[in-house]
Amino acid sequence: MGQNMQLRYTSDIVGKILGLHIFTRSIRDVLVIELENRLRDLLELDPDTTVHKLKSWYDWAQEIDNLFSEAYLLIEEGRRFFTNENFMLIKNYIANDEDRNKISVIKWDFNTGDAR
Repeated sequence: MGQNMQLRYTSDIVGKILGLHIFTRSIRDVLVIELENRLRDLLELDPDTTVHKLKSWYDWAQEIDNLFSEAYLLIEEGRRFFTNENFMLIKNYIANDEDRNKISVIKWDFNTGDAR
């Protein structure tokens, strides 16, 4: 390169990777840990508990629908992420040829949750 030549960096949008929100929270945390553990605590509740404690359980029960909504959103995000189109975009960011080839052949089964 001569002294007067300058390198220029350009960028082009080649696509949008979808479903990345699936990695912000574990669906297991939402449904198993939060819901199951709290229900277990509720079953062990002393029948003579205070009104204040009962009120806190009532408030928590009002939030159960939100837990299921969050779980549903995580499932939908997973469906967006685990598509062939997404994998084709992701493989462009993998430097290792062997790993890039592995991504190219992944097929996701939404019914079973299996990747092949």
